[in-house]
Amino acid sequence: MKEAPLCSTVIAYCPRTPQIHPPGNGETLDVLKKKKEVEGRGRRGRGRRRRKRRKEKKKKKKKKKKKKKKKKKKKKN
Repeated sequence: MKEAPLCSTVIAYCPRTPQIHPPGNGETLDVLKKKKEVEGRGRRGRGRRRRKRRKEKKKKKKKKKKKKKKKKKKKKN
């Protein structure tokens, strides 16, 4: 089989790597399969992790520092 020339346009579902497939509409089977998989997914599962509500952390109460008592000096006679 002849190697297919690199298509000039990058296929939408895979922005990082341009797919190698014959120009025009003669897309190879694996490319068509991938497209179908992507189409079927729709909007489901997109950004779900980001939307998850953050658990509110309980605020810790600050401990009050105890004041040190000053020792009274005894008067010398």
